[in-house]
Amino acid sequence: MLAGKEILDTLENTFEFSKEYLLIYQVSTKANKYIQKLAKELATKNSLEIIEIPSKINIMKMIFDKKYMQWTTPEQFVGYFRNAKIVLTTSFHGTAFSLIYNRPFYVFSLGDDIDNRSKELLSMVGLENRLIKRNQTQIDNNEINWSIVNKKIIILQEESRSFIKESINK
Repeated sequence: MLAGKEILDTLENTFEFSKEYLLIYQVSTKANKYIQKLAKELATKNSLEIIEIPSKINIMKMIFDKKYMQWTTPEQFVGYFRNAKIVLTTSFHGTAFSLIYNRPFYVFSLGDDIDNRSKELLSMVGLENRLIKRNQTQIDNNEINWSIVNKKIIILQEESRSFIKESINK
């Protein structure tokens, strides 16, 4: 978040997917059934393919499902977020990259400490409605006002830089 899009965009774009897609990035598969269901609904509604970057190894999916990206380079990882039309995630980093690249997204609550960083970040930028809780039946389909969110991110970045400078100069 601190480096921002400008730094991340200096990574060589090794992205190689020709169709528009919905990206799933999970740090944990606790909410997998719900995520897969919503992914299929959103992909169908928006005529998107589904690409998944999981954090757990699934050999059979890796062999038989070419849209299951188990291993990616850092450049590819950033590229998948940069080019996604929608992101579904259980990860703080998935949340952060969605914000950096202004991608419509939903963060799935796992109901444990893993959620804390994502919850806090969403709160700081005013997007608490993007956190999906277990057994939640309705999701917020409203457009995100990226102008407001980006202004909040700039303020957070400036505060972080000031904190780092002050800490170094002590």
